Amino acid sequence: MSSARERPSLIFLSMHLPSENVPEAGQKICFHHLKTLSHDYDVHLISCVNTKEFSYLRSEDFSFCSSTYFVPVTRRTRLANLLRNVTLPYQVAVRRDPAILSAVSRLAQEGVSAIHIEYEHGAFVLDDVKGLTYRTVVFHDVISQSADRRARLAKGFLRKVYFGIQARLARNWETRLLPKIESAVVLNEKDRQLLKDAGFRAAVVVDYPQVSPRFELIRRDRYEPHTMLFWGAMNRSENEDAVLWFMSSVMPQVLAVIPDATLLVVGANPSEKVKALASSKVVVTGFVDDPAPYFERAAIAVVPLRFGAGIKLKVLEALAAKVPVVGTSVAAEGVRNDDNLIVADSERDFAAMVVQALAKSGPAAP
Repeated sequence: MSSARERPSLIFLSMHLPSENVPEAGQKICFHHLKTLSHDYDVHLISCVNTKEFSYLRSEDFSFCSSTYFVPVTRRTRLANLLRNVTLPYQVAVRRDPAILSAVSRLAQEGVSAIHIEYEHGAFVLDDVKGLTYRTVVFHDVISQSADRRARLAKGFLRKVYFGIQARLARNWETRLLPKIESAVVLNEKDRQLLKDAGFRAAVVVDYPQVSPRFELIRRDRYEPHTMLFWGAMNRSENEDAVLWFMSSVMPQVLAVIPDATLLVVGANPSEKVKALASSKVVVTGFVDDPAPYFERAAIAVVPLRFGAGIKLKVLEALAAKVPVVGTSVAAEGVRNDDNLIVADSERDFAAMVVQALAKSGPAAP
C-alpha cells in the first residue's frame, strides 16, 4: 500500500498579527489568507506582534499551523532596527529584525522553499535569505504611494524634508524589490495598476476584500437623521489626521447649516488629541465589541482620509450596511462603483456634500 502523499510546506510571514479579533481590518484579511493556505500546505507562521496585538494573541487560534514563531515589536526593537537600516523606508526598517531573518533562514535551510509574505514591508527577507524559490507578496497597500502623499501634505521645513526622503527611499525600495517577487496579490485594481506601472511583469492577482456578513444585516430603519459616523482603528495616523481635519475644517461649516449635527468616532486606541474632541457634538467611543449599534444610528458615514494607500475596508463596510458615504478620493480609490459613495476633497466641497447627504437621508422610518 502506497503512503499518503506529503503536503508541501510554506513559510507564512506577516508583519502584523493575523487575527479575526483585532480592530485592524487588514489583519482579518491576513488571517483568512493563513487559513486558506493551510488547506493545501503545512504552514509555518512567523509573525511580528506589537504591544497592542499581544492582547489578541491566542495560541489556540493557530493550532492548524505546523509551527508558529512570534517576534515582539517594542519601541526598543523598532529603534534598534531603524538605526541598523537607515537606507530603507521607515516601514521596512523598523520591521527588519534579526530574529525574523534567523527564523526564515532556519526554515529555508530545512528545505521550506516557498514563502508567502503579508504586507509589502516584510519582503526585506528576499534580500537576505537564500533558498526561497517561490515568493509571493500580498500588498495590502503600495507604500510608495502612501509615502508620496505624506510628503505632499507635510507642513514645516523639517517634516517636508523627512517625508520627502521617505518617499524617495520607498520608491528605491520598490524598484529593487519587484524583480525578486514571483507573484503578487493586491486588494484592488488600482494597486494592480500601480505595480504594473512600476515595472512589475509577473502575475498580479486582485483579491477584492469580502466584507463580514454582519454589516449587511445592520438595520437602517432607526438611524438618527443628523448623525455622522467615522469608523476605524484610531491608532493609525491617517485615521487620526482624518478626524482632526474634519473637525477643524469641515465640521464648523456643517454646523453652520445643521446645528444639531453630531459625529460618532468609533474605533480602538484614539489618541489624546482625538479624545479631547469629545463634546455634545462629538462622541469618541474607543474600542467597541460590536459596531452595529453605531452603524444603525448613523445617517451617513464620513471618511475624510487625506493620505494612506490601498482599499479602505471602512468604506466597503459602510456601503455593505447601506450607509451613504462621503469620502475623499483617497478613501474612494479601489472601491467598485457604488451610488452610495460621494467623493469630495476640498474643505468646502466635503462640507457641502455632507450637508447634502444628511438632508437627503431624511428621517428614518417610524
